[in-house]
Amino acid sequence: MESLTAPPVPWKKRVTVYDCDSGSPCWEEVYPGDGYGAVNIDRRREILLPDGAPDPSTFTQIVSAGDATGDGKADFFVTVGDALWVLTGYNGATVDRATRLSAASWANRDVVTVQDITGDGVTDLLYRTDETGRLLLRGGIKAASGGVDFASLATAGGSAGGGDTQYGASGWSSGAVPFILGTPDANGDSVPDL
Repeated sequence: MESLTAPPVPWKKRVTVYDCDSGSPCWEEVYPGDGYGAVNIDRRREILLPDGAPDPSTFTQIVSAGDATGDGKADFFVTVGDALWVLTGYNGATVDRATRLSAASWANRDVVTVQDITGDGVTDLLYRTDETGRLLLRGGIKAASGGVDFASLATAGGSAGGGDTQYGASGWSSGAVPFILGTPDANGDSVPDL
């Protein structure tokens, strides 16, 4: 299987679980996007998840964060019901680590993008909340070892600035905008786009 690093763009995916409950490894199948909104099923990748990772059949969202840790490997943010997880160290066949960042508040939220939005070189988290219909930005704090300190993305109080800031005013609810996903800067203004 060839090794690839996921760019910080959306991947279309289908999740398949093989016998996670009986002690066998959990697998997830990812279908990389072709850049035109379709997927190539011939390029399917099976990814072995680490012990302690949530069952892929429970994933409600998965978003590539590029290399948030600074280790040269792709990372993913995953929502599972009300919880937010990060899967770090994707190397084309496995994910090195699964960490639950938050056990609450994510059932009515969508991760829009996870990349440097503030321009400080540190990964930030942009999400939509259906409670207010707004887009909120959670600023990341640089980890001592490089990359982002995931604790800064786990809660608003632990983030850069000590709270989430409004990125988009009302009107962004899932009822008004059913599908929203961030992309890297597409128009050359040095700000990631939606």
